[in-house]
Amino acid sequence: MLLLTVVSGVSAQNSRTGYFLRGSYHRHEMNPAFMPESNYIAIPGLGNLNIETQGNAGLSNFIFDTTNPMYDMTTFMNSSVGADQFLNELDDITRLNANLNLSILSFGFKKWGGYNTFDLRLRSKTSVNLPIDLFRFMKLGMDKVDGATYHIENLAMRSSNFVEMGFGHSRRLTERLTVGAKFKLLLGAANMDMNIDEMNITMAQNVWTANLKGQANLALNGATFKQKMETDSQGNPTGNQQVDGLDVDSPSIGGVGIGIDLGATYDMTDVVEGLTLSASVLDLGFISWSDNIVADNDGTRQFHFDGFSQIGVDDDSSNKEIDDQVEDLGDDLENMARFYDAGSKSRTTMLGATVHIGAEYELPSYKALHFGLLSTTYFNSPFTWTELRASATIAPLSWFEASTSFATSTLGQSMGLVLNFNPKGFNFFIGTDYAFTKVNSQAIPMNGLNSSISLGMNITFGK
Repeated sequence: MLLLTVVSGVSAQNSRTGYFLRGSYHRHEMNPAFMPESNYIAIPGLGNLNIETQGNAGLSNFIFDTTNPMYDMTTFMNSSVGADQFLNELDDITRLNANLNLSILSFGFKKWGGYNTFDLRLRSKTSVNLPIDLFRFMKLGMDKVDGATYHIENLAMRSSNFVEMGFGHSRRLTERLTVGAKFKLLLGAANMDMNIDEMNITMAQNVWTANLKGQANLALNGATFKQKMETDSQGNPTGNQQVDGLDVDSPSIGGVGIGIDLGATYDMTDVVEGLTLSASVLDLGFISWSDNIVADNDGTRQFHFDGFSQIGVDDDSSNKEIDDQVEDLGDDLENMARFYDAGSKSRTTMLGATVHIGAEYELPSYKALHFGLLSTTYFNSPFTWTELRASATIAPLSWFEASTSFATSTLGQSMGLVLNFNPKGFNFFIGTDYAFTKVNSQAIPMNGLNSSISLGMNITFGK
């Protein structure tokens, strides 16, 4: 279930729709030069929660209605789903991201000639790239009774989970220029990085054989690989011990690192009245993992693969709930990705930097209304993505403001909305970067994986 566990996970970063929301007390997390309007203390655990999933495909690409009267839905493996119907809707690479940003403790105050912030956060960043050749093999391979060969490349997964403690300071250097920086201490909980560079599958009438070249790294203190004896197509032991899951004993901090955020804003009123430019780079840093176990496959070991035998591919045999079908599919995928224990070694991973470049224009005749254009690029090859988001923000009341946005990105198009309430002594905000309408029974978007929720509550004081 490794693939599906990663895909269904969540991860978060701050709402980009709220980047230009001046009354936001946490937008310094997107640009450390931004100064909140007053001092604040976040309500522990509820001050700032961001959950986000991204992808260029959705559940509706993989889950379909079925004619089976016993069950409403089935996977794409069902023969009632045409190959063209399924494959023509996929990109060459199906890209899935999941991010979590949970504020445990956060506060900010004006002192020492500027504004100061402290944040203790739990963060999770997960990315998956699935090549279309993988799905082509899964869907068409079952029909190639006379034999076929498939070549799959560049299947990758990466997940980093850590606690972040950040100390930030921003100040005005001139009447127009404001700068900020945040130093971060990072405590690594777990990191996983798997790459299958290539996989070759040969299908004959009586036996399927495969070989793959790739490596998997897992940094999780206290973890060891479970192993089982590999067998050939006749069930005879081959002598190879295949990785078959994990044992985890007393997990603890597995890595330490540092990071830094940098940002600046510049008032361009002397050039264009009401125009402000801003830029930031976030997560410049690394985590060094001391306890990292490695599993690999050099491509020289050929192994027997039973295929997707657990999946009922015909309507009259698919008498399984959709959750059971998905679980069986995940088990078969895991069996296809064969790795062997390669010992342990220390490893250092980069955080994956995010760059924001923004331009904001305030109407000179009505300063409560302003417009923004934000470019975002996330650098973490091969999971890099870019987005351009246009927004409009209005503050009709001294204690209320709202921002709406439209974005186009590597992962599709979206609309967002954030509402921010600032009555005296209290702040509450709620919003999303990805508005969606159709969800399944687990509240997962059907037509696209893109979804997010941002909300928080803070106590405010001072001016």
